Amino acid sequence: MLYCETNFGKYPFKTIRFAEISSFTRGFAATAYPATIYINEKQFHLNLTQGEGQDVINELAAHEVSHQWWGNNAQMSPDYREGRGVLIETLAQYTQLMLYKNEYGKDKMLEMVKLYQNMYDSEKAFSGEEPLLTSDPNNSNVIYNKGLVKMYELYLLIGEEKINKALKNLLAKHKFPLQPPTTLNLIQELKMVSDKKNHIKIDAVFKNK
Repeated sequence: MLYCETNFGKYPFKTIRFAEISSFTRGFAATAYPATIYINEKQFHLNLTQGEGQDVINELAAHEVSHQWWGNNAQMSPDYREGRGVLIETLAQYTQLMLYKNEYGKDKMLEMVKLYQNMYDSEKAFSGEEPLLTSDPNNSNVIYNKGLVKMYELYLLIGEEKINKALKNLLAKHKFPLQPPTTLNLIQELKMVSDKKNHIKIDAVFKNK
């Protein structure tokens, strides 16, 4: 929460609630609504002191909390078109990755990137290969797995500070009820905080398959 407030803008609510969902709900891990995050009850009963289920704190919760900025109707709800999922799930994946890096260091971050690269590679025969810019919002392999890997490439290219500045500017300009953003708006903000020599490479991150 503190990372998001520091880098992206103020949290818009007074509280945040975590609620259990029945474990009979198959295929469900977690989801976020304004000021409320629902997590499968199985995740609440793990022994974290023995290293069990560390992803609950380090990945799952971080990802869902970040949706209070990305994809939340009280903050920024992207326009309904191709690439919409990038401004919701890919940005949440990036935030999750930075929180993990700040907690455990760059080597652990790289392990996470390799894990998501492997997941993307193993599933792309079924999901297809799409550029982030025009990705189907329902193509989870692209907007989650490929999205995290591509945001890591962007991190190496221009750095965390510039990415966060661009995201903060994007949110300020497109916060509800202002004009909903598109992935092109994101690319524009990234270029505005970056050296011109990197603009072609920024385009490649989002426009190449």
